[in-house]
Amino acid sequence: MAYQQTKPQDASILIVCNHQTNICNLSKILTNLSFMNITCIDCDGDLMDEIQDERPDLVIVHDVNPGKNAIKLLAQIRQHFSQTELAIVMYSDNYSAREEAWMHNISDYIEPCVRANELKSRLIFHIHNAQELKRLKNFECMMKGDIRSALSLQYSLMPQKKVLTEIQKKYQVKVGYLFKPCQYLSGDLWGILPLDEHRFGVWICDFVSKGLHAALSTFRIHTLIKDQEKNQFTPSLLLQTLNNKLKNLLAVGNFATFLYGVVDIRHNTFTYAAAGSTSPIFYNKKTKKITLGDSSGLPLGIETGIKYAERSVKFDKDTSLLLYSDLLWECLDDLGFSFDDDDIHHFFKTLDGQPVIPYVEKKLDDKNEKLALSDDLTLIEVTFQQSY
Repeated sequence: MAYQQTKPQDASILIVCNHQTNICNLSKILTNLSFMNITCIDCDGDLMDEIQDERPDLVIVHDVNPGKNAIKLLAQIRQHFSQTELAIVMYSDNYSAREEAWMHNISDYIEPCVRANELKSRLIFHIHNAQELKRLKNFECMMKGDIRSALSLQYSLMPQKKVLTEIQKKYQVKVGYLFKPCQYLSGDLWGILPLDEHRFGVWICDFVSKGLHAALSTFRIHTLIKDQEKNQFTPSLLLQTLNNKLKNLLAVGNFATFLYGVVDIRHNTFTYAAAGSTSPIFYNKKTKKITLGDSSGLPLGIETGIKYAERSVKFDKDTSLLLYSDLLWECLDDLGFSFDDDDIHHFFKTLDGQPVIPYVEKKLDDKNEKLALSDDLTLIEVTFQQSY
């Protein structure tokens, strides 16, 4: 039934003849079958240029003159246009060339003795498929452009270079991050914001879903956090506010893990509240000591009225704070390492005092820069370089 959507008069057909085009009876047959957009050319002409210019739905190689090898003609066309780019039908009663013609990935082989209705039906079949492929390719190109724009917008939500430079200079810290969507767009997001002369806040969010749905949710939470920046909120109050608002915005089954903490470089403390996020890691590059923070708490958007506990961790000079999405708990198969309880000590022993992000980036490069991850990857490293 689907093929009835394609009408003969809407199709463009290019007939390539290995005989004189003025005696091409196939063109007349097709016209009688209501195919109107037909071009007939001699195989000795500028064939490839003609196909490129015409971009027909279907090419028919009309093999009448055995002295001019139609198989070579097929091979020449296929060198320039793949099966997905161009449908080719061979119209011939040259039985000796039939098997070899199929080796050149033709779409069909039709003999002149075929009945008119069958000829029409078979050509419509291939034309419909060719037109659908064109529509899909055009749609794919349009979607890729839209996704590139959406990803660019998503990157714009994250801290920009100017902001990071100002924070690093003001608070005498070093901030690095790694962000890699597992699909076209990400359900992860993070942010950093100055609070006063000796405190700044940092947060990380990971929506449970992936792709476009999760990416749209990151725009929501970014807006909600921006709305709260003018308020003097504590970590627990921010999580309570976000949770109550997201419960009314997110569909049932969708939620976000979240952590927001305040770095106080005067007192060397990190005070935070968590909603089922990964555990913050404190890694001292000199002593090699690792401290894991408690990240328990109900994820955002599940139930209103939840209270989130505040916790505080004291850190030393030359300590790095690591915040990360849950892929780094689960990525042993993806990257060959993870931050889970069984592997984390081995990871930091192998790290041997190096910064974490360059090490992970190298691991990604060693694996393959086009590695398809099973989940979105976000990793933030804040290094406290000296006491305030």
